[in-house]
Amino acid sequence: MTALEAVGPNWREKGKATQYFTLDGDTGTPGNITVRQDRSPSLFYIHNDQLWHYHNASMILPVNVLNSTASAQLPLQVVVGNKRGGVKGGSWRWQGTRLFYEQGSADNSGVYYSCQDTNGLMGLFFFLKGAPTPPGCTLFTVHSFMRQD
Repeated sequence: MTALEAVGPNWREKGKATQYFTLDGDTGTPGNITVRQDRSPSLFYIHNDQLWHYHNASMILPVNVLNSTASAQLPLQVVVGNKRGGVKGGSWRWQGTRLFYEQGSADNSGVYYSCQDTNGLMGLFFFLKGAPTPPGCTLFTVHSFMRQD
């Protein structure tokens, strides 16, 4: 299990707090994954190509990738659900310290975007092919610097 650290332009400057993948809302409940400072960041792990959010030994929730129909500029969104769902056939993997999502021969190159969705909530999005950073979004990569496999 590991905390997932977001690394983006100027995020690791002296005096800036580390940004982490975290659940937006109450811990242990389904919802949007977002990126923010967190003194006690959420824990995640990959098992059988599925990314899981660890709350405690009796509450482990799947991290799902949804087809985001809310905006053509934000095609895939990362959320925590009560059960596995969303886009079928994808898999999560590590490449060094970096977190990737792949589907068939396409992958996100380990690049994610923090953006507001159409409801005004912050969310985590990605593309399966290179694309310019959508307006109002922040580009970053996600790493585990303390992973225990």
